[in-house]
Amino acid sequence: MSRSLSAAARRGVFAQSTGEVYLTTLTITHAALAVAIRVVNDTTDLVRQGQTFVGFPFRIHLPPDVEDRIVQVQLEIDNVDRRIGTALAGITGRPKVRLEVVLAASPETVEVGPYIFGLAEIEIDAMVVRGTLTYAPLLERRIPRDSQDPLRFPGMFR
Repeated sequence: MSRSLSAAARRGVFAQSTGEVYLTTLTITHAALAVAIRVVNDTTDLVRQGQTFVGFPFRIHLPPDVEDRIVQVQLEIDNVDRRIGTALAGITGRPKVRLEVVLAASPETVEVGPYIFGLAEIEIDAMVVRGTLTYAPLLERRIPRDSQDPLRFPGMFR
């Protein structure tokens, strides 16, 4: 899969050493959240697109590349000040997670992403908020989408 990186990002990737800093931003949204949770994997806050992403440590654990397995990515966010854990604790259903990579020098340009996931299997303890990032539940979709029943297709049953 080819990616279209900015000139600054390409220079940073191909240089032997670089001053470019790649930042991963995470946005968690859900109807039950009054305000979206926005964090950046950095020690300082980041303002981009008019929104403040709070500097907050988090980790993304990619799965092994194994054939015939549904891909699931593990997310861990440090629960240092309990804001994220408290916000996610009362949610039913799957929050939506948007993952993007930007350069610190040009945060308005998305270098990688956006990747949209659902956040499932949320576990919260005193130290870490854990969850599984999944794509839309493809195996739960109805195929075919519409069933031929008297309510939807009354002409078939006369």
